[in-house]
Amino acid sequence: MSLPLASRDASKIPETATDVSRWSDRFWVFRNLTPGAHQGHSIIDWQFPVCDGKSLESLGMADLLQELRVFIWTAHEDPREGTQMGAGSMGAVEGSLQELSSFMYEEGLSSVSDLDSELTWLFAEFLDETYVDRSRDAGRPRKAGHHAFDRILRTLSHLWQQRAAMEEMGVGCLPEQPFDGETSYAVVVSHLKHERRGKLKPIPDALAFRVMNDAQDVLVNQAPVLIALQEKVCEALGLSDGTFDSDQKDPSRYREARQLIHEAANQTTQSGSPFYLPTGTRQLIDDREVELSEIQGFRHAILSTAAAATTSLQAETGIRAHELISLEDVSSIQDQNPSCLSSVISHDGLLECFYVEGITAKKRRPERVKWLVGSRPAGSLYVPPTVIALRVLHKLLAPWRALGKSTKLLVCFSNGRGLPRSAESIGAFTSGYLTYLLKEFLLERVSLDGLDSELSDRAALVREIRGHRWRPTFALHLYSISPGLLPAISDHFKHLNVAHTEYGYIGTDTRLIEACDSARTLSVARLMLGISMGQMPVAGGVAKLIDRHSAELKAIIESQAGDTPLEKAIQVVLEHGLKLYESPYGRCFMAMMPSRSKCHNDDGTPVFLREIPVARRKSEGTCMACACFSVYPEHVPYWERRLRESEAVLKAAKKRGKAALEELRVEVDRAEFARRVVAAIRRKTR
Repeated sequence: MSLPLASRDASKIPETATDVSRWSDRFWVFRNLTPGAHQGHSIIDWQFPVCDGKSLESLGMADLLQELRVFIWTAHEDPREGTQMGAGSMGAVEGSLQELSSFMYEEGLSSVSDLDSELTWLFAEFLDETYVDRSRDAGRPRKAGHHAFDRILRTLSHLWQQRAAMEEMGVGCLPEQPFDGETSYAVVVSHLKHERRGKLKPIPDALAFRVMNDAQDVLVNQAPVLIALQEKVCEALGLSDGTFDSDQKDPSRYREARQLIHEAANQTTQSGSPFYLPTGTRQLIDDREVELSEIQGFRHAILSTAAAATTSLQAETGIRAHELISLEDVSSIQDQNPSCLSSVISHDGLLECFYVEGITAKKRRPERVKWLVGSRPAGSLYVPPTVIALRVLHKLLAPWRALGKSTKLLVCFSNGRGLPRSAESIGAFTSGYLTYLLKEFLLERVSLDGLDSELSDRAALVREIRGHRWRPTFALHLYSISPGLLPAISDHFKHLNVAHTEYGYIGTDTRLIEACDSARTLSVARLMLGISMGQMPVAGGVAKLIDRHSAELKAIIESQAGDTPLEKAIQVVLEHGLKLYESPYGRCFMAMMPSRSKCHNDDGTPVFLREIPVARRKSEGTCMACACFSVYPEHVPYWERRLRESEAVLKAAKKRGKAALEELRVEVDRAEFARRVVAAIRRKTR
């Protein structure tokens, strides 16, 4: 049982819950830092209805209310075994807490500490039996299904992960693991019988290549004509360096601009095709028809060309919508490239590699990262398609970026019709708008001639298409070239581990699974060969084991059949069934020594059932304290970044005083931990 609220140490409760909300506020406001989010903030309303429209506070459940506040605060500010709870998920979490609170009220439970494993099973049954009947007033009927139930039940797993942080704050926490240690996914699928819908399917090759080719045609042939016309139109309208002159409303200026657009409609592009400048009747995605004047047609041509560029970037890099929206551009219009684009010569001097820098925020704190978006032989004049797309966006949107005083590469027109006249008419991209542009581009500018009948139904394709489908399309295309690219694809996608890439994007195709097994075998063989030859610096629990047995491993490899050392190492891996498990911060050898696996020892798993690491137990601290774990030079950037982040947090706390610093003892330990890891690897690579 939890302590009565009055007897707890109130000094452990902070005055502020977020940077804009106090602890006692009804509404907690979280700023959403994910680029392209529909809203810049998320809100939790702590007076959510529990029973008959009454809140926890009005029902006299103050202890539970305090516990749930502590849970949300620690999950956001001090995540323990899981990832940080992001602002974007707060709305869904509030709904989950509402369901849990309703169950606890009906069962007469006053604290999270009352929820033993048996009661969590009862909650799952309660949810399955009453979810539809207890429909909230959401404007549409509720549907019982995998997604809704998994989201709600996963909150119990998150409560378990935060138990130590909640206990340190002086409130009740879960007394034992929910569902007897089973995952919410297993509970929903195996016990409640709600199957998950299939994975997001890649775009069929025939359609994908058609879209990519038509987008490239727009960028190479149409865009230069449009950009040149835009320069003349902006000059006619008096728009220069982001400002209009005093005569911007002069009717004669618009007559001149319309005349320029009218004359351009008869031009041809470098390829000999007509210049795209629609006027007259235009059919929208929802089947409505609108009339386009010269100015409206010019506006639409700008947005349609931007759609070709964003489509090309998503198709040929696989980056997420919010990552694309995060790209910045503070370069002058006279510069060839946007500021987010850079290039470097490879170490061997053979290639020039192009990178874009932006922000990724999927299941993690927003962090600045780089993606490889193209390459060419050093000294070549060839320009990769993705670089063309970035350069088009840089030039095409430059006048409007300057007008809106925006540093984002992507800006849109927020005024209803015509061209923007003020900064207020320039808006920010959202993920939904990016998908809308993709659908418009497919509807109006992609040729479907010669495609199978299933793919030539334009209306059906528009309904099915999503920008995120380019990710599995991109991954499968690269993987079909070489399964050995799987780790590179995972790194490019900024996934937390290779398994997510493998199962989430490669799928269940037998041929692909066999190829994936081959890629894993090759990766393990290369590692074993490097260890045996003393060429693989390593730190962590496995380091001593490797030092002790490297000579023995070398002898075993040399005794195998094969023409090369690598072929011999592959035979060792296959013969002994050696497996490794990757993470961003190191490698796990638990398959080779399951009895020494800390995550399984902590979980109480019988040795004969220890096939893979326990996902819910995985954390930097647990892994680095395990005899099965090791860190290699390629993991050093992760630990260096982790060290910088911790030091920045501690530096900011130090400025606020000694008390603030003492509250961050966990962060102090993390910083010291990262420092030791980096130093250990550095010593072995000197």
